[in-house]
Amino acid sequence: MKADAITEMGVIMRPGMKIRRPKSITKTSDEVVQPPVTGTIAETVAPINVTTKIYVKSLEISAQCGVYSHEFGKDRSLFIDIEIDMVSNNMVSVDDLNQTYDYDRLAQIAQDVASSKHFYLIESYAGEVAQTILNDARISAVKVRVEKPNSVKNAAAAGTEIYCTRNVTP
Repeated sequence: MKADAITEMGVIMRPGMKIRRPKSITKTSDEVVQPPVTGTIAETVAPINVTTKIYVKSLEISAQCGVYSHEFGKDRSLFIDIEIDMVSNNMVSVDDLNQTYDYDRLAQIAQDVASSKHFYLIESYAGEVAQTILNDARISAVKVRVEKPNSVKNAAAAGTEIYCTRNVTP
């Protein structure tokens, strides 16, 4: 018996598998008429909105944050996850960085905001990162998760996560 085969359409065919062929419309026994073509897919399908999720995960940055006296004047590591939703009316069909959002830019924003001042709360830091990202009109939503390792006894980390969406007025 022959092994699995992949057809031109990318379908895996297994031994003994029945093939289903499209039915044709027949007028007479010897004349086959194909169904009429009414237009291309582009003409018949309504425009769609595509949401692209772009993310950076477990980015380690250096920041000054905390409310206790021993936390002032010292850099400490924070781990950041950032996820954005970018909505467009067409898919990224061109292999071009200008058609999307550079995830290196997300990492740079996280570090720039952290370097800007001392944050008492990581919630404030996460909010400022989210607001900076939402300044780009292409972004419809952003999720920022911040972990502060070894900040709670017997825990790997403590943290916060915020999710912000752009207000859309009708």
